[in-house]
Amino acid sequence: MTRRLSIVAVLALCSSPARAELIIDPDCRVANISSGYCAWCNLEMLGRQYRIKSLHGLVKRRAKIRFWRPAENNWVEDGSAGVVDLAAELDKLELKYKLQHSGSLDPRIIMDACAGDLGAIVSVRNYPATGDHHSILVTSWPQAPDDDITFIDCNALWSKTGKDKVPQVRACNLAWFAKHWTGAALVLIPPTPKPVPKPEVTYVSRRPIRPTQPDYPFKDASIEYQPKVAPAAR
Repeated sequence: MTRRLSIVAVLALCSSPARAELIIDPDCRVANISSGYCAWCNLEMLGRQYRIKSLHGLVKRRAKIRFWRPAENNWVEDGSAGVVDLAAELDKLELKYKLQHSGSLDPRIIMDACAGDLGAIVSVRNYPATGDHHSILVTSWPQAPDDDITFIDCNALWSKTGKDKVPQVRACNLAWFAKHWTGAALVLIPPTPKPVPKPEVTYVSRRPIRPTQPDYPFKDASIEYQPKVAPAAR
């Protein structure tokens, strides 16, 4: 109890100066599948929201991987993962991120992410049920100690079937978050959009154009702007 109360105090002191919330489009939300792919679902959600093509279909790709389990003498499916596993995948894809390991309990990584409309993937314990380990996507941080934290739970669907099979946005208070958070967090940094190259411009000096008729407007410009066009291939 003392530990939980001390964490609540720390979280309250780190309340956000300005509340911001990352809105994940329903079409970008990914529902969990068998064997618990919650962490991968959260990462793919962010990838879809940020339009990172290499993260599209991540959960389906992970579901095809089998792991050798000596105790069962068999190849098995295992979708469980922590933030360290997500970081290893992002390293392979050469994507940037911020990482915090379990046990730190410093909420500033989440607070800064939410303030920048980025969101944070965090690990929680004893949720949805006692003994469970789960991953949720935090989308907003409270501005005041009595405000709620919002998060997307890939296990909590509006409907089990049909087009409404979309993960819900849920809310919790600081006390609940302090009780269940392990301290682990990962923030995906979206790539900076590449600037569209502008056509190179050259300045062509020209002599003033003299009027050939009385009503022809006199053009006294001696410089014109012309885009530089590559010569056609022969």
